[in-house]
Amino acid sequence: MPSQMNDHTLDALKGWPSPYAVDHVASAASGVTITAGNVVTLDTSGNYVLGYGASDVNAQGVAMFAFQNSSDPDVANDGGLTSTAAGSANAWVPVSPSGGIMALVATGAYELESTEFAAAFNPAIGSTMSADDTGELEAGTAYTDSICGVVSAAKSDNSHGVSSIKFFPVWLPKTPA
Repeated sequence: MPSQMNDHTLDALKGWPSPYAVDHVASAASGVTITAGNVVTLDTSGNYVLGYGASDVNAQGVAMFAFQNSSDPDVANDGGLTSTAAGSANAWVPVSPSGGIMALVATGAYELESTEFAAAFNPAIGSTMSADDTGELEAGTAYTDSICGVVSAAKSDNSHGVSSIKFFPVWLPKTPA
């Protein structure tokens, strides 16, 4: 069964949209599938990778939270008429034909709600969060793990009836070895 548009979401509960919000647009790295709510960072080519990259080695800069799926129609045109097809004056072209995916940066002043977290993760309010290599939120320990958020409410269902976690984004990189 195909994924429904509300299966994977990142909702900004407070603080976004705002003219002062910090966001970033990049494409997914080759072979990487991103779902809304995933934690992403940039690889050395400036493309999104899931989580913090391969054991933080490829991560460049700060964690971000994907707002769109890489397969969303406003990001990708996976078939049908394209703007370059012969006689396609009315062809469909995605809003971001370059494949750009918007992500909210973990240093922003907002409260977010994500459906993308490890199945066993059941945090208490005030718990710190990290990300695994699939881009899902998980428990994290300050200075041992790179921290990308602090839980603001108990795990619950979002407005679409999907289990989610509410949190305040923060960025605290792990202490180098």
